[in-house]
Amino acid sequence: NTIEELNKEVGKIMESELLGLGLISKSDIEKQDPDRPAYKKYFMHGTGHHLGLDVHDLMGRYEPFRA
Repeated sequence: NTIEELNKEVGKIMESELLGLGLISKSDIEKQDPDRPAYKKYFMHGTGHHLGLDVHDLMGRYEPFRA
């Protein structure tokens, strides 16, 4: 699993919940640009980021999680 995959799954949940609350419509979802999903109006950031043992530890969003 990667951070990018996690963010995509959270995006699906956000879309569903915002639709249920009436904050976005089915029409908004149908017309959305795949690079700018409708839910981003209310949830513009990702769910998190990599945290390494050192502040300089790096990990890409497409890199699998590792222990």
